[in-house]
Amino acid sequence: MQTYKLPMALIAAQLALGATAALAGGPTVVESEPAVTAPAASEKSFWDGAWAGVSLGRGNTNFDIGALVTDPIGDEVLNLNLPDLGAEGSSAGFSLGYDRQVKGNWVAGVQIDGAVTSITNDAGFQTVDLIGSDDVDFGYSLTQSQTVSGLARVGFLPSESTMIYGLAGATRGEFTADYAASVNGTEVTSGGYDFAMMGTTLGAGIETRLSDKLSLKLEYRMTDFGAYSLVDVPVSGGNISADMATKVQVVTAALVMHF
Repeated sequence: MQTYKLPMALIAAQLALGATAALAGGPTVVESEPAVTAPAASEKSFWDGAWAGVSLGRGNTNFDIGALVTDPIGDEVLNLNLPDLGAEGSSAGFSLGYDRQVKGNWVAGVQIDGAVTSITNDAGFQTVDLIGSDDVDFGYSLTQSQTVSGLARVGFLPSESTMIYGLAGATRGEFTADYAASVNGTEVTSGGYDFAMMGTTLGAGIETRLSDKLSLKLEYRMTDFGAYSLVDVPVSGGNISADMATKVQVVTAALVMHF
């Protein structure tokens, strides 16, 4: 009887491999899970939120003065129109505001601000032999002392760090007036008083980001305060009255802190 040893060895090897696979629980396939990316946090725009600024500037005022002199019986003796009398001075201010980037590159906001100024005008006129035989001199000094404004502004962002804007609103201006009148070199009346006027303000500016919290703003404003009666006083039996129409222009530079 002939024995075949090689086929039995192969069968044993196959049985051993099958047992090993059964003990291991069969072939294991490891699948990698796809990486999950967390959503990016919403970033606040530099132009969104509250801000506060301090400013320094230079301003000028155009006074359109009208003056009327009448004699003792009320007849007109002199009627003067003195347009565009200029005054210059400095300003310093503080402002608070809130802006919102509303759509695309557009920004809208509101602000309130106050300023103290030293814009002063000194002017006057003289009449010679117009009221009887009297020479009348009249002079006054007019100073814009402070302003308070409530404004709205709309801006456009040509880049992420720069905004060009326009603004409009109302301004309350406080003024100080001093006057004196003399006849033939002798003072007959003088005085001073404070008064306030409401005006309409228009302006434009550019604001540039300097850091994560700071920006620099350059701005121009024009405020039209309309007309106001400066003085109405009797002089040498007659009367002197003067009215003023005022426009104030200011250019400022402001350092702004964003919150």
